[in-house]
Amino acid sequence: MISTQLYAAVETNCFRIHNDIISVGDSISQMISKAGNPISQHSYMLDTGNNTLITATDLVYQVGNEIYTLSMQEGRVTRIIWDRS
Repeated sequence: MISTQLYAAVETNCFRIHNDIISVGDSISQMISKAGNPISQHSYMLDTGNNTLITATDLVYQVGNEIYTLSMQEGRVTRIIWDRS
């Protein structure tokens, strides 16, 4: 018997946590005041294409059975990925 597990990852503009909504464009202070501390985070460098590097950070939050990965650049949420299994 072969068992496979499928999951979907979708980009979204916002999500609800603790009766608040986190959206692309929110500042890191807004996001942390709404969602608290993430379950994990990872920082890395991105090349802007102009011989300049910026720091980006992915913050991971779990809401029920759903996982949200928020990408942060220059102090703002730039992307939200919603994973559910």
